[in-house]
Amino acid sequence: MAARNLTGKRIAVYARYSSDNQKESSIEDQVRECQEFIEDRGGKVLRVYKDAAISGASLHGRAGFDDLMHAAKTGAIDVVVTEDLSRISRDLGDSAGVFKRLTFQNVQLLGVADGFDSLEETASMHLAMNGFKNDAYLRDLSKKTARGLRGRALAKFSTGGLPYGYGSEPAFDAQGRQVGRGIVIVDEQANTVRRIFTDYLSGKSYAAIATHLNADKVPPPRSSVRRGPPGWGASTIREFLRNEHYTGAWTFGAKKWIKDPDTGKRVYRKRASDQVLHDMRPELRIVSQELWSAVQERLEAKASLYVRNADGSPKGKALHGRGVNYPFSGLLFCGSCGATMTIVGGAPRRYMCSAKHKRGNCANGATIHEHVIKAGLLGAIRGHLISRGGLSYARKRFAEALGAMSRDERAEVKEVSDRIARTEQRIKGLVSFIADGDESPAVRETLRDLEAQLTLDRSQLQGIKTRTSGPIRLPTEEDIKRLVFDLEAKITKDALRGRELLRTLFKDGKIVLDAQADGTYVAKSALLPLVLLAPNVKTPESNDSGASYTTYSCAGWI
Repeated sequence: MAARNLTGKRIAVYARYSSDNQKESSIEDQVRECQEFIEDRGGKVLRVYKDAAISGASLHGRAGFDDLMHAAKTGAIDVVVTEDLSRISRDLGDSAGVFKRLTFQNVQLLGVADGFDSLEETASMHLAMNGFKNDAYLRDLSKKTARGLRGRALAKFSTGGLPYGYGSEPAFDAQGRQVGRGIVIVDEQANTVRRIFTDYLSGKSYAAIATHLNADKVPPPRSSVRRGPPGWGASTIREFLRNEHYTGAWTFGAKKWIKDPDTGKRVYRKRASDQVLHDMRPELRIVSQELWSAVQERLEAKASLYVRNADGSPKGKALHGRGVNYPFSGLLFCGSCGATMTIVGGAPRRYMCSAKHKRGNCANGATIHEHVIKAGLLGAIRGHLISRGGLSYARKRFAEALGAMSRDERAEVKEVSDRIARTEQRIKGLVSFIADGDESPAVRETLRDLEAQLTLDRSQLQGIKTRTSGPIRLPTEEDIKRLVFDLEAKITKDALRGRELLRTLFKDGKIVLDAQADGTYVAKSALLPLVLLAPNVKTPESNDSGASYTTYSCAGWI
């Protein structure tokens, strides 16, 4: 290993243990091993970064790792030492990305157990081989986990994620050993489920049922994502009424969960019906068959009325094939509780706090006409951007953005060019390796990957040069005015696309509506005008600075 002497280096240690290895002492063991490695080479640990009970299948959601990479990016460390590369990531693509970023930032990466050293000429090949091994481990672990869960389902044990109304308790074999967790009905929650079905059959709407449950302080299901205060909502009631578990019909494997490589979040795909395990469990029935059937009939009848008129002609979305014309929907939030504002009532349509409307658990019951919001906010945006001060500010910020963009593009050209040079050098090394008689599949696979990366990098470099070859003119005041009025025309023509454009104009895509005592609303938001002028330029405005904070008043009605 090239790391014979670490004296005087600013060294960080990274340690992680995953959810499939629930031994917290693993962290300390890793740190101790890394520390001994560093001290044997004359170095001293500057800082330790940790992630506990975090899977190595993704880089997302790892605070310790994010802090480590920030330290590398800001030049605070020279070397990263970890037990082995699998602690960084078990995903080949992620490992390669980290290797590239650290190499670009002149930070050395060392693996104690696997002997990895990013400064060695064979580092890329070493990385590829480790990546193949770790990727195979993840795939094998996934298969074993799925097989184990299916076995639990076949044995009628809980596999986790039970619906509201159910819980689990330990299950034992004849020798008194726990063999799993059995599924049981939670009586208090089951009574709430029956109440929901009965109330709906009596004619109550989703929203009315949710409001009454909240008024009676019935604990709602737990949710990891909520807008506004916790409580029952109309969408939750709708889901309950269609949940077949309440009839004792249980399934396993209906969804296949995979991680989105961009966000790191799990998303599901539906499996084919012949791959799903179906099991009737009459002992777990909460809703009688008569009540279930009657509720399903009402749901179907309501759905048919929604999409058909009395004469059988299409109605609503079935007629037009598009949504309604409310460009500010999804951008407006209640200033009292933080929930979204939703359209309610007949013509003229009005905005109201969704928590108040659907759950009844927000004190803000004020409403405001949709056309007042639209006219008032568009007028305020127009007035702000084409005022004398607004025009001067926009041109000044655009000039600053052009300067920043030019600097970023020069840095980007250098980064890509350097990466191309390094990749070409590695390809030459592997070609010589093969020419000397090494015919291993791993070497040839790595060579193909590097050649593909080289093609992509060359294409990226050409794209940058093409994009920056022409002159960029500073917009005139007339240009800015035209852009502002074009914005209004786009919003009027296509509300859906207009909404997405409006979302980029406001910090976090939000406009907060504060209800006033006199029945009016005050709209507050940080406006990002540069988005109109340079939509592809990343500016400080996207990171909280440089934005003009604007308050608008709109007349409203209770």
